[in-house]
Amino acid sequence: MPVSRLIARMPERVLALVAGTLLFAVAFPWMVIQLGDWLMGGRRLCTPRRLELAIGLPSTIGGLLLAGRAVVTQVRIGRGTPVHAVPTRRLITSGPYRLCRNPMMLGTTIFYLGMSTLIRSLAVGLFSMLAAGIPARLYHHLVEENELAERFGEEYEPYRQRTPFLVPRPRWR
Repeated sequence: MPVSRLIARMPERVLALVAGTLLFAVAFPWMVIQLGDWLMGGRRLCTPRRLELAIGLPSTIGGLLLAGRAVVTQVRIGRGTPVHAVPTRRLITSGPYRLCRNPMMLGTTIFYLGMSTLIRSLAVGLFSMLAAGIPARLYHHLVEENELAERFGEEYEPYRQRTPFLVPRPRWR
């Protein structure tokens, strides 16, 4: 079945979102936490629990909200999903995508920091953030950016030039 027909069908969109959510919000964080815990030898660094809560709670909630808003924007405006089998049909430059080109990656990276910090420790949280962020950044630069340029043509390049990849620029207006 052509991807364009798959995109139009709501059951496939919902299934893709559920599968993606389970993978990136449950399975991947669990694996990274286990790896970080193993690398730390099961030991906790002497980080005050209050500091871990102060970092972990807002990071978990904020990262989840940002990633969730990015997904909702992809479904509503882009008429697709983050899953490559059901990609967006339109280039999205509004909502969280006006601040950076990959708000979902930013949100999930912050979410991984928060979850790992709450569940294990700040050290495992920082490890999780790096373990998620570095491969994702490589993938997005080497694969996804080329695919977006190919799919959206001349429309993508001005957006890419004016919008930072991951870290939003401060707006002083």
